[in-house]
Amino acid sequence: MSPSTIYYYQVAAINSAGEGKPSNTDSSITFGIPSSPISLSASTVSTSQINLGWQPPLNIGGLQITDYNIYQSSDGTSFTKIGHTGNPTTSFQVTGLSPNTIYYYQVTAINSAGEGKPSNANSAITFGIPSSSISVSASAVSTSQIKLGWQPPLNIGGLQITDYNIYQSSDGTSFTKINHTGNPTTSFQVTGLSPSTIYYYQVAAINSAGEGKPSNATSATTFAVVPAGMPNSVNTITKSATEIDLNWLLPLDNGGSTISDYEIYRDGGHGGPITPLTNVGSPATSYHDNGLTPNTTYNYQIAAINAIGAGARTTIVTATTNDVVASPPTITAKAISSTQIDLTITQGANSGSSVTGYQIFENPGTGFKSIITNTGTTSSPIHITGLSPNHSYSFKAQSINGVGQSADSNSVTATTNDVVASPPTITAKAISSTQIDLTITQGANSGSSVTGYQIFENPGTGFKSIITNTGTTSSPIHITGLWYHHSYSFKAQSINGAGQSADSKSVTATTFGHEDDDNSVWSGLSSH
Repeated sequence: MSPSTIYYYQVAAINSAGEGKPSNTDSSITFGIPSSPISLSASTVSTSQINLGWQPPLNIGGLQITDYNIYQSSDGTSFTKIGHTGNPTTSFQVTGLSPNTIYYYQVTAINSAGEGKPSNANSAITFGIPSSSISVSASAVSTSQIKLGWQPPLNIGGLQITDYNIYQSSDGTSFTKINHTGNPTTSFQVTGLSPSTIYYYQVAAINSAGEGKPSNATSATTFAVVPAGMPNSVNTITKSATEIDLNWLLPLDNGGSTISDYEIYRDGGHGGPITPLTNVGSPATSYHDNGLTPNTTYNYQIAAINAIGAGARTTIVTATTNDVVASPPTITAKAISSTQIDLTITQGANSGSSVTGYQIFENPGTGFKSIITNTGTTSSPIHITGLSPNHSYSFKAQSINGVGQSADSNSVTATTNDVVASPPTITAKAISSTQIDLTITQGANSGSSVTGYQIFENPGTGFKSIITNTGTTSSPIHITGLWYHHSYSFKAQSINGAGQSADSKSVTATTFGHEDDDNSVWSGLSSH
């Protein structure tokens, strides 16, 4: 008979008449090896132990189970017996295992008929240190801080992650532990870093079995700061009356970011607040400032600019534009008297140094000549004296400053005041019994030209004007309608644009008697 096989039986009685009906059916199973244990489980206990448990076979072969053999495999295919229970207990502790390793197991039941078939395989992984953290990222938050983030290990070693160690390197090769999270959080803030510096990081997960392998390295560069250094050796060069050149050297500390520009600060000249003027627009270490005011001191400062912004300004440096001659003044002239003309000189907008005086040129009609080399003052009026009356004079001026003399001003003309003429010289000659001729001679005259004379006559009763204005300087002047043989005195005043002169000396002549009309006797002269 075959082991562990069920057999069914009936019995029939036989006599000489034949075989009777069969009995009821009954069965029995032959003893045999047990079937496979069922519900095999494997549970990890530690880094080196796995506990197995199972249920007895459904078919024990009709015999008591006396033992169980334990089989182990590293690949789930090739199994090797590693032990037995030694009794019908349905559990077993496998020890001496390697951490973080998967093991496969089968169990067979044993009775007095032999060893049954193996159970289905089951597996467990011993506890171990976690694998590397993944997806580690590093991002700069500020000039001194980098934020780290990562994902937990794919294999946590069968144990909860309790911490993460943080490793830092300045070269990506040699790493040093700088801190730990203290809990299973997957981010960390690294602080106290230097600006504009690259840092490399690795993260290692920790469980109760220990520290896992570090992650792949990642890196980040802290933000730069504005240039910590100022431009060096700032130099100013005055190029002209309106131009100043600046040049300098790079800052010793660029703040961790390349210098991209420079900001120029300047005052408005001769002090005042220093405010932003312009940017160079490139990392060039020079600037040409133009359109400036001559003879003006300018104060400058320079600040370096990087990607973050502008650094501190340099100390103040100064430069003074070259001086230029003053612009020509404006001049006016006014006659004050017959011998004086006053000049009023006004200095308009002047781009050079201050005017300290004026050179005066006069043209009395024969060409301009300098009459005052330097007035030594800018006050007006300037008195030009010793001039001739009723004479036209032209004037011009040049402004004087620290550089020299300006171009000529406008030319102005003024005429001194007129004066009355000097008294004339008069002679009288009787021409007839009713006429006396006056001959009037005008001597030296500093005033305007004489245009006529006023004649005064004294027939013996006092001088009276007989001719208000002769309207001419021609002689003789005929005085007619006189009494015969009568003595007459005469005097005259010269008339010019200023008025009438003082009286001339008086002269006397006597008209002829009737008997003398043809004798043309000169009566002679007498003076009063």
